[in-house]
Amino acid sequence: MTAVEIIEASPHFSPGEIPGLEKMDPEFIKRFVQWREWHGMPTMVTSAFRNSPTSAHGKGLAIDCILFMPGKYRVETLSAERLWRITELWGWRGAGIYFDWNLQYRNGQTAKAVGVHVDMSPDPHRRPLRWFRADRSYYYQNVIDGYFYAKSGVKYTLDQAISFFNS
Repeated sequence: MTAVEIIEASPHFSPGEIPGLEKMDPEFIKRFVQWREWHGMPTMVTSAFRNSPTSAHGKGLAIDCILFMPGKYRVETLSAERLWRITELWGWRGAGIYFDWNLQYRNGQTAKAVGVHVDMSPDPHRRPLRWFRADRSYYYQNVIDGYFYAKSGVKYTLDQAISFFNS
């Protein structure tokens, strides 16, 4: 099946919801749909394929999205902690959390939203990878000590980051 056919068969998405769907890897899309069925949360895709040949997005192997509480699509997002746990449990090769997104909610107001990046990049030099972004700075997790480090050397545990950036 093609990526478009997989999405057309899903009760959770329509092809127009996923930018560049026709260029996405079908196996990745199949896994993404399975993840959506497993976690059961309404999901808004904010980015999928984009012209960046060296990134997982450019290879059709990544999606950025926002998850919402059941029955509260574009009304109430998941907490950062719950979003991270759902993402981690599925075993994506790349996973990142965005603390610096804004979303226009159904009431018309724009407010902070926490988003997530998931990917299946096979690049052994760059995956597995865990990270978060806050205030337009990326923090990458060190597999030895578990801390997330910025290029400046600043470090956070995930709990510290959630507490600090998600307030």
